[in-house]
Amino acid sequence: MKVLSYMTSLLCLYLVVQGWSFLWSIHFLLPVGIVVAMLLIGMVFIVTAEDRKKARSNRIFEEMCDEYDREQRLRGDSDE
Repeated sequence: MKVLSYMTSLLCLYLVVQGWSFLWSIHFLLPVGIVVAMLLIGMVFIVTAEDRKKARSNRIFEEMCDEYDREQRLRGDSDE
């Protein structure tokens, strides 16, 4: 199974090198631009994922605070 995995990896590496050389022959900035674009897209995805995670944790915290306040009000009403 490892041999198949290594062969697949070598095939993918060969295809990437061939694609890179083909794009380089068209224009030298084309493959560089593609790599930079992929890096920027990845960075945007990571940053927005962090923002979504923070927003979700803030929303959960607000809901827990509201639940705690409701419980305190109910407990206060039952004490009187």
